[in-house]
Amino acid sequence: MNILKIWQHPDSLSAPSVVGPRYLITSISFLNLLISCVYLVTNLRLNIDLRSNLVQIFGSIMTLTFLRVFRSHGPAAHMFLGMAVINACSLVLTFVDFPYTIVMWMPVFTILSVYLGGLLAGGVWSFIAITSVAMIVLWGKQMNLHPVSIAAADLPAITVITLYLTGLTAFIGSMFFARSINDLVRIQKQQNEELQQQNQTIQAYAQDKAMLVSIVVHDIATPLTIILHSSETAQKNISEAPSYLQRIHKAASIIHEISRSVREFQSVESGKKAVKLEPVDLHKVMDRARFIFEGRLQEKSLSLEFQVPDNKPLRVVAEEKSLSNSVINNLISNAIKFSHPGQKIVVSAVMDGEHVVLQIRDFGVGMPENKVKTVFSKQGVTSSKGTLGEKGTGFGLPISKAYVDKYGGEIRVESIEELLNPADHGTTFTLRLRRAPVDEPAQDSAPPPADVKVG
Repeated sequence: MNILKIWQHPDSLSAPSVVGPRYLITSISFLNLLISCVYLVTNLRLNIDLRSNLVQIFGSIMTLTFLRVFRSHGPAAHMFLGMAVINACSLVLTFVDFPYTIVMWMPVFTILSVYLGGLLAGGVWSFIAITSVAMIVLWGKQMNLHPVSIAAADLPAITVITLYLTGLTAFIGSMFFARSINDLVRIQKQQNEELQQQNQTIQAYAQDKAMLVSIVVHDIATPLTIILHSSETAQKNISEAPSYLQRIHKAASIIHEISRSVREFQSVESGKKAVKLEPVDLHKVMDRARFIFEGRLQEKSLSLEFQVPDNKPLRVVAEEKSLSNSVINNLISNAIKFSHPGQKIVVSAVMDGEHVVLQIRDFGVGMPENKVKTVFSKQGVTSSKGTLGEKGTGFGLPISKAYVDKYGGEIRVESIEELLNPADHGTTFTLRLRRAPVDEPAQDSAPPPADVKVG
């Protein structure tokens, strides 16, 4: 067995075994070579004609040579079948009495030729083999090609008819068998494709579920921190409890909005519901961001600067709660996470024709180029630790892009890694959203929270 593997794959012993035409050709050729050598020695001692043995040996050697040189079963198969035809003819020419085993051998040759060369090539080789033997049987004696002794006058015709009938029967059987195999292969391929599609659907469904869970975990983390911090402070300072209770109520309201937005996002992603686009006041979105990130900014001694025009309304076409919680807050949270203590984060907005260009820029550690290319991808989501070891889900930015796409907007990222350029580094996320017409009504901005120095 190892000899067969080495002959088909001479590069190494560890090559996988080949099942199919190559393996069959190699096996039969080695076996035929071995048997022919044994018969050659026997026939030499008995002084019998050696033509058939020499043809078998030569055919086996040439087939193996073709298989090794071309590394493909195609040329070797044709050499193998051609030498088999010559060998059959040599048997008929060698024996005094007609070797009727040829009649039994012909269906086997037909099936083998169809298997090795396909229906067309197999049919051609079968016809060549049968016709070659038939010509020798019918006219070989008259042309003094062989001394075949046939007693009855009509026996050559019967033999030829039998050869063609057996060959035709074998070919038809092989054709139907091949069609059956092809049908089975086609059905199996179709089933595999269906299973693959179902598997992809299941994976996508599981990924979407994981994404929804990550939305909840990611977006409610900061409001929960506000609630926890405010409740602890209120217990220590009873006199200031009312103001902290107000903060707790506002943070709880945000969590409620987030949970409702997640349900809406699930409906939107499944196609059951469309995103309700409306004019959204960016000033209101920024006010909410001030409140949400006040604690985290103070913990890292960061400043958050809003460079947004105050003297004119700035409205974009979006959905307010998702734009605030899942887009702007995600991007600012990402900037805080990867900024060093004492640095600043700049949020700017300018009008550009029928669009508003919004940028969130930090001067932190930046991202490597390969990370920039996949930062919005759902596949292979990974999370990096922040400058103070902060952890995340890795889903924040894919979520942001999913919502921006629903708004009909664009989002892109540019980043310079700190290790590559210590003097000028950081990350800038740029959103390009459609500007809402001024005359369309928009919700009034909520009054700003307690004064906080964020920029």
